Amino acid sequence: METLENFIRRRSVNFFKEDCSMQKEALRNIVNLAGLAPSSSNTQPWELVVVEDPEAKANLRESAFDQPKITESSCTLIVLADPEAYKKGNPTYGSFVERGYMEAEEMEGYTEMVEGLYTDLEKPDRYAVKNAAFFGMSLMYAAEAYGWQSHPMIGFNPQEVKEKFDIPEDLIVTMLLSLGKFDDETTLLQRNRRKNFTDIVSMNSYNPPEKLELKNPFVEQIKSVKMGDDNLNLIGVQPEVGEPVPDFELMKVPGQTVTLAELLDGPLVISSVPSLDTPVCQQQTKKFSQKLKNYDEKINFVTMSCDTPFAQQRFKEKEGIDWPIYSDINGRQFSSRCGLLIEGVGLTARAVMVVDQAGVLRYFQLVEEVGEEPDYQDVENFLNENQLTDS
Repeated sequence: METLENFIRRRSVNFFKEDCSMQKEALRNIVNLAGLAPSSSNTQPWELVVVEDPEAKANLRESAFDQPKITESSCTLIVLADPEAYKKGNPTYGSFVERGYMEAEEMEGYTEMVEGLYTDLEKPDRYAVKNAAFFGMSLMYAAEAYGWQSHPMIGFNPQEVKEKFDIPEDLIVTMLLSLGKFDDETTLLQRNRRKNFTDIVSMNSYNPPEKLELKNPFVEQIKSVKMGDDNLNLIGVQPEVGEPVPDFELMKVPGQTVTLAELLDGPLVISSVPSLDTPVCQQQTKKFSQKLKNYDEKINFVTMSCDTPFAQQRFKEKEGIDWPIYSDINGRQFSSRCGLLIEGVGLTARAVMVVDQAGVLRYFQLVEEVGEEPDYQDVENFLNENQLTDS
């Protein structure tokens, strides 16, 4: 799953499929992946208690305001923070010497510096909870990457949890995190309105807005396409005409890439197709290769799909097409950054974009029915009516 799709798909799920157990290997992968989360001075001040036994889950539920998700989910993680992890005895410090980042004789001074940092500037418990929160959020995204859903909770009696699960008094219960499979017989509500850039960002000094917009484009501007009888959401935010197009990287052949910036030695027409293995995508590519020949000296053209470069090359040779066909298979950068990645399918929506030499989007056509061809004449009309070059 791509990073952008992972962020958008992750939701706090209230209803889980009951009697759905998680294999130990899946849990191990989730925890190990989340363990890549950053931490202050590499202290990694987090630990977990995994509650999966039905009786233990019921016991935990009693200490968490009777939240049903604790017993319905596959397991609930008790995320712990260690406020003394910054001290000299932390074995993670040894990797600095093992990796050659510092000499062994430097370690004493380094650990003294770290101890002073976390006692003089901030209470150790705050340091620990902040770092454990990084780990907790990483657990949620790691779970989503492996096909599991989650729900974090801070509503619980921490002292009761400690006593019931034999957690040492010096550790801090940061959060509870239920993991499981979403019960698709229930309805997952649409996201609530979310703050956007202008709602939360002050430049150079604190200056909050007088009124919040609450219009995050990743919530408010979700578009969809029709594929057969299904309406499928598109991942990402489509740039508006008149706005710069985010840079992206496409694969020419394995090991060789090209960026949008490198393609803009003149205006650029991008023909986006889901897969060249389908007749409609083949037709679109062949028709554009014929219709746009008259513009060869003034405008650049590229077809983009999520096929492998090998499949694209076979198609070009078979059809005698000499204009570039690039692959978005590695990272789906074009698809996701331009709001054209079809959720759950991993293919790019059918679309046509015209980008001027400054990288600004001048024309955009999204084909809302994936099985239909674009309006070729509309593209030609735009190119004929608009001066996109200096000549």
